[in-house]
Amino acid sequence: MATVAITGILVIITAYYAISTENILRVNAHYASTTDEILEVNRKTLELLIVQKRSAKVEEIARTICVPLDEQIKRIQVEIKDKSNVIALDPTRNRIKIQSLIHNIYSPKTLVFPTTLDFISSQFETLKIDTNYEDPIFQKYIRSILGFIEEYDNEQKEYELFLDTIAIPFFSQKILLSFTEKLEINHKYTPPRIFYEHLFRSLMIGAFDYSMEKEFTTFDPSHFILNEYPHFIDDCYQNNIEFRTLIEKKSKYEERLIKKLELLSTELNSLLSEWMNVYHIVLIPSPNYTK
Repeated sequence: MATVAITGILVIITAYYAISTENILRVNAHYASTTDEILEVNRKTLELLIVQKRSAKVEEIARTICVPLDEQIKRIQVEIKDKSNVIALDPTRNRIKIQSLIHNIYSPKTLVFPTTLDFISSQFETLKIDTNYEDPIFQKYIRSILGFIEEYDNEQKEYELFLDTIAIPFFSQKILLSFTEKLEINHKYTPPRIFYEHLFRSLMIGAFDYSMEKEFTTFDPSHFILNEYPHFIDDCYQNNIEFRTLIEKKSKYEERLIKKLELLSTELNSLLSEWMNVYHIVLIPSPNYTK
């Protein structure tokens, strides 16, 4: 009987501890589940705070750097296509100005940046960030964007060198000089500087444009060009192989510049698009920009 009694007590004790252990495990599982839920809530809260913090910085980067750059890309593409990117200040003295990608982004009174990449880097420094800025979308695109900017800078440098060392000297020494001599001999007249600029731009574009007629006070260019030398510009293209080759090279430089700008624009717009979708920021182009 004593043995049966002891055995019964042990069974009761064992059952008690089994029930207690099961309760403890159930309580522990409940708290574990609750802890996971708390951790999940904390994680989502932290992610939201990070997104909110990034949103303000991302919007600053977009408005200060990306949107103005995108507008300038569109502007310079149009200027290259219609040949207005080359401004001859005085082709007789090899003084020309070529519109750059960062033209009008910064005030002329500020530091002059030798390249677009230098300017963008300075903008990053002003915003207190660098290429390691911890935003996954930024990291996804920034290196390719900077790579295309650097490639464009290099193409622009080669283009400027070509104009400075080949195009302008050829125009001044072989075309302009010859044409000026004809004017001076036949008409006893030396055209003003603006005439040379106009003629240079006309030859670079490939057709004479009389939109600047009113700026000529001494003579009417249509009289000298159309009446006295009606085939002057056509002759430059049709009968001057050296000049035609020069223009073809110039066009190839410009095609490469436009190609680099298209690649840059694609990457930049992808960056801005993803930023707008993730951070819900609204980016409005500058009211001063016109295509």
